[in-house]
Amino acid sequence: MRLETQGTRLNETIDGKDYSGQRYQWLLFPQRAGAFTLAPLPLQVSVKRFADGSSEQQQTLTTDALRFNAVSPPGTGDIPGLITTTALSASQQWQPDSDTLTLGDGIRRQISMRADGIASMAFAPLQHPALDGIGIYPGEPQLQDRVNRGTLDSGERIETVSYVPKHPGSYTLPDITLRWWDPEHQQLREQTLHGRTLSVSAAPAPTEAVDQLGDQAGDQVNSRRALDLALLLALLSTAAALLSWGWRRYGKPRWAQRQLRRARSEAALFQRFVDAANSADPSATINALMHWLDRIEPAQASNQTGHPARLEPFLSQFGDRSDHDVVEQLLRALNKGNNAHWQTTTLISTMRRARQRWLQSSQQTQAARPSLPPMNPARPTP
Repeated sequence: MRLETQGTRLNETIDGKDYSGQRYQWLLFPQRAGAFTLAPLPLQVSVKRFADGSSEQQQTLTTDALRFNAVSPPGTGDIPGLITTTALSASQQWQPDSDTLTLGDGIRRQISMRADGIASMAFAPLQHPALDGIGIYPGEPQLQDRVNRGTLDSGERIETVSYVPKHPGSYTLPDITLRWWDPEHQQLREQTLHGRTLSVSAAPAPTEAVDQLGDQAGDQVNSRRALDLALLLALLSTAAALLSWGWRRYGKPRWAQRQLRRARSEAALFQRFVDAANSADPSATINALMHWLDRIEPAQASNQTGHPARLEPFLSQFGDRSDHDVVEQLLRALNKGNNAHWQTTTLISTMRRARQRWLQSSQQTQAARPSLPPMNPARPTP
C-alpha cells in the first residue's frame, strides 16, 4: 500500500554538501506466513549541482533486495484472514431493526470493522455460509484508510449483506466472530457480532387486508381514506428510503470524488504554491511548486517514467531568462536556510506568467488535435 500519491521532497546536507531528493514509502501486509524476497528496484535519476554550474548527469542506481519472514502468532495458524493490530472495533446495524418479517421482505446487515495501524485492504472478506430457505446477497465493500502526515492511523472496511426469506417460517441468522492478534499483550482476541432469529409470516390476501382496514375505519368511506393514507405514507417512506440509499450508494461517493478531483486540480495546486510562497517558507514553497509541476507535466511524472517533473526545462520553454535567476535565489535560500535572498512576490509573478503561457500553449495544442479520425483512409498502392 502506497500512503502518498507523490514523493516527499528532501533537503539534506551530507559531508558539507547540499542535496535535494525524493522519498517514497510503501506498507507491506503479508497474507500468509513464510519467507519473502522483493527483487532489487532500478532507479534512474538526474543529478545537477546548482552551486558549481555543472551540466546535468544521468545515473542509474539499484536498491538492495528486501528479505523478511512473516510468522504466524502461536496457536493461530489455522485462522484464515488473521490480522495483527493493537486495537480492533466492530459494529453492526440491521435495517429494518425487527425480528418479524412478511414474505417478500428482506433484512439488511451492515458490518463495520476498524483496526489501528492496518490498511483496509488487509481485512479478509467476510464469509456468508448458505442458509436453507434464505437468499443471501452480499454488497460491494467500502474501504477507507486514515493517513496522518505519512503515517497510517487506521483502516476501515464496511460490508453489507441482505437476507431474503423464500418461505414462511423461523430462521436464525448466524453470528459473525472476528479474531485478531494483539502484539502488545501477546494475546489472541475476538469479538462476536450476534445474529438474530427471524419470524417470517405469509403475506395476507388482498381481500383480507381490505376487510381489516374496513373494520378499523368503521365504514367504507373511512376505509378508503385510511387505505389512501397508508398507501401515501408507504410511497413517501419508500421514496425517502430510495433517496437516502441512492445518496449513500452513488451521490455521496461521487461528491467525495468530485471534491478530491477539485483539490488535486491544476488550479488548486498552483494556489497552494502561491500560499506557500506568501508564507516565506522556502521548503514549503519548493514542495508546492514541484507538486504543481508534477500535475501539469504527466509525461515526466515519477509514476510513469521514474523521473519527477523538472523546473528548469519548464522555465526554458515558458519563462524568461531572468526567471532562472529568481528560482536560483529560492534554491539557494532553501539549501542555506536563509530567507533573505529570495523575493516571494517576484517568484509568484514569475510563475504566474509562465503558467499563463503554458495554459495558452495547452489550449492551442488541444485545438489543433483532430476531434475525429479520418473516415476513409487512403489505401496503399499495390
